[in-house]
Amino acid sequence: MTAPTHDGLIAGRYQLVAPIGGGGTAIVYRGLDILLDLEVAVKQLTLAPTADVGMHAEAVERTFREARAAARIHHPGVAAVYDVVSGEDSPYIVMQLIKGRPLAELIAEQGPLPPHRVAEIGRQVLAALVAGHVVGVLHRDLKPGNVMITPDGQAVLTDFGIAGTAGDPSITRTGIVLGTSGYMAPERANGMPATPAADLWSLGATLYAALCGQGPFDDRDDALAALSAIANEDPPHLTGDGSLYEIVNALLCRDPAGRPAFHEIARALDAAAANAPVTADPPAAVDLPAATGISAEPDDSPAAEAPPPVPPNFGLEPDTQPDVVVAPVPAASGPTVSLQVAEPPEAVLAEPWTAGDPSGGPWPQDPRAQMPATTRAEPFARTAAPGPV
Repeated sequence: MTAPTHDGLIAGRYQLVAPIGGGGTAIVYRGLDILLDLEVAVKQLTLAPTADVGMHAEAVERTFREARAAARIHHPGVAAVYDVVSGEDSPYIVMQLIKGRPLAELIAEQGPLPPHRVAEIGRQVLAALVAGHVVGVLHRDLKPGNVMITPDGQAVLTDFGIAGTAGDPSITRTGIVLGTSGYMAPERANGMPATPAADLWSLGATLYAALCGQGPFDDRDDALAALSAIANEDPPHLTGDGSLYEIVNALLCRDPAGRPAFHEIARALDAAAANAPVTADPPAAVDLPAATGISAEPDDSPAAEAPPPVPPNFGLEPDTQPDVVVAPVPAASGPTVSLQVAEPPEAVLAEPWTAGDPSGGPWPQDPRAQMPATTRAEPFARTAAPGPV
């Protein structure tokens, strides 16, 4: 089919509304699925007119790889893929529209973020990475620009354009390393293949940028200088106190084998996120009765009548053995008499002791009332307990 312009429809149902972002080889539009009346994001491949046939083929394959990679991950921290449409000149990926701002934009606007907020973002991005790794997907380009922050504070990992997926052949030309130089792991900068540990280094660099206002190698003159520094130098060491600074330093270890495991990262980020300061002013002191659940608001309603006391055995299963109340026996010099109480008949004990008979009949009789008369000597009769039953 003919590739539509942004004023037309893609595949007869997707309308491109306005551009909302893009990079060197793609542009992302806010779109509308007119069939479902659903807002979507539509990513279109865009290449310079001078791109050769081989570069164009790689870009097209990379677009489909992104769709395949993201479609394998089912996690709220990863944007869902709805459709892939092939145009005459370029493919389109139809995705879940994430309403928010890139983390890179927040850092540029606000500077360093509070540590507990950085830890919370890190927890969510780590969960998205784990969801990808367990299905064989490596991101390979984690950076602040690829982390969207929604208005309610959720972090969503985006842009799987160079993700590595188990079973996919390599589409990278010899001598070319894909990724963002300032956030690429040292082993990848030295030409080694990507691993889960490489994604963790990029996570550390991203959290470093959120804590400090810039990445560990963002002060270099250009991308090549940053890439050379990553390949040959140790990153700056964070000197702050707390588990967040410790785990970021550990993530930026040059040796992949020296980086922490996922559970260690999660434990450190959980602890740091839990240290959020209390910003709300404490409520004004009021004189309240010493009771739980009393509202501080004045109550003008008439006083309610106090409920009757709850019987001590309310809600408890009845004792299958009959209770025997022993009346005080005056001291006497005569012989001691031992009385034995016979067990009630089995038919009485088998009677259900519930709130009512399901058959609609009368309530079961008190087992003590059906005891043989010989066992109900008057001094040993059950006495009625005072108060409500």
